[in-house]
Amino acid sequence: MGELILYQYGGAGRLPSFSPPCLKVYLALRRLGIAHRVVDLASPMAVKRHSPTGRVPAIVVDGETIADSVFILDKLNERMPDATLWPKDPAQRALDRLWDCYSTDTLYWQGFYLRWLVPETRQRLLDASMGKGFSIRKALVSFVGMRMLRSRARGQGIAGRSQRDVEESYRISLKMVDAGLGSGPFLQSRAEPGRGDLSIAGHVAQLTVGRDDDGLARLRAAYPRLFEHVGRTFDACGLPAP
Repeated sequence: MGELILYQYGGAGRLPSFSPPCLKVYLALRRLGIAHRVVDLASPMAVKRHSPTGRVPAIVVDGETIADSVFILDKLNERMPDATLWPKDPAQRALDRLWDCYSTDTLYWQGFYLRWLVPETRQRLLDASMGKGFSIRKALVSFVGMRMLRSRARGQGIAGRSQRDVEESYRISLKMVDAGLGSGPFLQSRAEPGRGDLSIAGHVAQLTVGRDDDGLARLRAAYPRLFEHVGRTFDACGLPAP
């Protein structure tokens, strides 16, 4: 495998990316031990120059550009079928991929709504990624970016739901993930993290963004096993927990 380039939205501090799908792929490359170069993109226009779908993550390897986090992990599985990231048992491997898809297609959009379509949480994210206070770039991203984000949410059918409805659905989803850990340490009581673990950990890690100490403490108290799982998964990938 030649040099691999990962295009993603950047992060801050211990969080390599503010995007759950990007963070999942970042963790996978670390877990698989694949040498790679990370390029953080700052705007949707920059993304369009590097991704055929206009979205990230996207990787370039051996001259091929691959976009979509689930498809990227499918391709990495094809290239490295014996890696410990993929369960050996076919039923476990299928279930592991289902967890990845559930996180990407359900948890992601519930979190997307609560991160970007709720004004106070959107402002915290913008402050965390671009600093507090006014800037022309921040105002431009807020105005132009929100049109794109609302359009994406409408396309997924979630934009018209009430905040209360989404919050309740999200709580149910997080409880499902907690139950999926079984006796731990990873999903389905596995001893090694799979792609589902990376996807879930990448998503739960985003819950820390922009929260004050009290808010973060309440969140950790509400979902202690999920945050412990984040710590174990990051550690398995050679990274400090966010």
